[in-house]
Amino acid sequence: MFKDKCEKPANPYFEFAFTLLLEAIALFDMIGDIYLMIKMYEFNHTAWFTISIFTTLSPFYVCYVPLLTF
Repeated sequence: MFKDKCEKPANPYFEFAFTLLLEAIALFDMIGDIYLMIKMYEFNHTAWFTISIFTTLSPFYVCYVPLLTF
């Protein structure tokens, strides 16, 4: 009555390449954030430096703090 469907699994190479691309983008974004924070610190832009630290670190708090309090 029901036909068994053999679905092909996702291509592991495509998944690896896509994940590698996303991680590379995140790495370059982090390098850019660190570079800008260093420059703001050097030019004594205290408010922008503080906001940059907050916006760089807040995603980690959102993701990992609930895991730590579990």
